[in-house]
Amino acid sequence: MVKTRSTAPEEQDFTISSLPPGPAQRRFALGVVLVLIAAFVLTAPLASVPLARIDAFIPMYVAAMVVNHSITGVLLFAHFAILRSNALLAISSGYLFSALIVIPWMLMLPGLFAPGGLLGAGLQSTAWLYFLGHVGFLLFVIAYALLKNADPSKQRWKGARSAAILLSAAVVIAAVCAATLLVTAGHALLPSLMRDAVSTTGSFHQYVAAYILVAGAGVAIIVRWVRWRSVLDLWLMVVLCAHVIEVCLVLLSVNRYTFGWYAARIFGLISASLVLFVLLYEITTLYARLVDAVLAQRREREARLMTGDAVSASIAHEVNQPLSAIIANADAGLNWLTRAVPDLEEAKAALTGVTSEIHTSGGVMVLVKDTGTGVAPEDVDRIFTPLFTTKRHGMGMGLSISRSIIEAHNGRLWSVPNVPRGSVFQFILPADPGMAPRRQAARHATDAAARSVG
Repeated sequence: MVKTRSTAPEEQDFTISSLPPGPAQRRFALGVVLVLIAAFVLTAPLASVPLARIDAFIPMYVAAMVVNHSITGVLLFAHFAILRSNALLAISSGYLFSALIVIPWMLMLPGLFAPGGLLGAGLQSTAWLYFLGHVGFLLFVIAYALLKNADPSKQRWKGARSAAILLSAAVVIAAVCAATLLVTAGHALLPSLMRDAVSTTGSFHQYVAAYILVAGAGVAIIVRWVRWRSVLDLWLMVVLCAHVIEVCLVLLSVNRYTFGWYAARIFGLISASLVLFVLLYEITTLYARLVDAVLAQRREREARLMTGDAVSASIAHEVNQPLSAIIANADAGLNWLTRAVPDLEEAKAALTGVTSEIHTSGGVMVLVKDTGTGVAPEDVDRIFTPLFTTKRHGMGMGLSISRSIIEAHNGRLWSVPNVPRGSVFQFILPADPGMAPRRQAARHATDAAARSVG
């Protein structure tokens, strides 16, 4: 059995989760990584320098993290609602988890709202919640990468989208509550990372925790690097690089409220903003393309309307010409009849140009004669072809449209030379719809009539 490779629906090529990054965006992402590395190199030697404690910094930092991660999560949930991608559901949940986990981290920070922190926190609670928050986000990123590379039949959510989003939100809230409960109720069982509210222990556990975070970020980068294809994949790798730098700065800063500790928070805020900025940029770009497409469609519609108006005017002109000739002949016949001495021969000549008769086939035959220059023999077979005309400013549509209308009613239109000059245009229409089966017989009869007139 030959297996065919499934591809993403064509409409997904316009979304950040499947849109491949262009060369310019790749260079820009590389530039961001290089800038982050340069900033780390400049910051690392000063990481342990103590600075003043700024209590207002933490609430502002947490508020920014919650807002950035929440908006990013909502936008990614919206993408999931459109594409039903399980991978998008995972990374959306990861950003929602990161948005919520910093709230208890802030509340438990010693000395900010209470000397020992709120929620029944212990000395080790905040440090371990920071660790669990970063580990949780890395697991969501790895889940995103694995689900995106899974069997195509398992990549899309089959159930209700709203149910998936609500279930994911419930799981994330439960995970945040479980992590908070673990580091508060079980803080006495946690390995020591903090000596007091400011100083770290510098113990083996601290380095192990840092190495786990760095290794986890490395694994996530490798898993994503193996088959990265989209703009979202590219910038998630940049986010993971920022995570590694943040953890390294925390490890080098030794204590809280040092230059490195503050710098780590700033790197965390930058990593929280990267995907959000890219999402907003891509949404704005797609919106601009949509506007351009709508305007182009509107211009095309207006052009079609203008073309339709021109064609309608041309058709009206083509139809008005024979009608004008008919009216002119009728007026001429009336003029000959209303004279003091009616000229019956002239009136008869004028009125027998608009003739009709019962054809031998049983249909109605109408003939229109003129005594002009007629149709050249080489043009007889072409005058009913669309856009062919013998006039300088003609459109070549009148006879073509007339033949189409007559043939649509099971009739036939043709032309023969007039004697001694001019042309005779004649058509046959069946007297009733039941005449249609005898159309072939009518064709033979009209051919014989054409030969006799010719």
